[in-house]
Amino acid sequence: ADVSRSVVLTAGHCLYDNATQAFVTNFLFYPDYDSNPNQDCALTTYGCWTATALIGHYGFTSQTGFTNQATNYDWGFAVMGLGGKNSTQLDATVGAFPLAVPGFTAAGDQAYAFGYPAASPYAGADLTYCSGAIAQDSGNGNSTWGLTTCTMTGGASGGPWMSGFSTDRGSLSSVNSYKYTAAANGMYGPKFNANTTNTFNAALTASANTRV
Repeated sequence: ADVSRSVVLTAGHCLYDNATQAFVTNFLFYPDYDSNPNQDCALTTYGCWTATALIGHYGFTSQTGFTNQATNYDWGFAVMGLGGKNSTQLDATVGAFPLAVPGFTAAGDQAYAFGYPAASPYAGADLTYCSGAIAQDSGNGNSTWGLTTCTMTGGASGGPWMSGFSTDRGSLSSVNSYKYTAAANGMYGPKFNANTTNTFNAALTASANTRV
């Protein structure tokens, strides 16, 4: 294993701009942000880590807008080099969760979704969660998962959906991807599959932004 490498899961649209067909720049990760929310890395609890490579799937990056296809591939991985306040590896500093593909196999499976919603009534400074039984999104051809009991707002994108969750464990099995304007209580995310695994595997060795 590369001791200088950690991998962060997020949404594809947090890494890649479909409209400009470009990966984002200046990608930072702040672990435990809500313990001392601050835009100054030195004032956060652990400091922040910078991405050295961003990895997206062609199923997402090939789209010029946030299409139905894009929602099916709306995951991505950010490779983190050494960072924080003491130039340490991210997961060695704060721990990590495993990827589970597919962590959810059927409607009714229990999911816990986490994020930092920033649009009203939230302010982007608090880690928030939703939990419930997942269902397929009939509005998207049953191709993605939905939680109908989730009021998180914009800004929560990329936060993990965890399967097998309890207080200190769980597996990463989807992400907050999209909502419908007319449905404040819904949150939707992609179904993780072999394409997700391939994207993650590319992140284990990539040295530059990569489309898989």
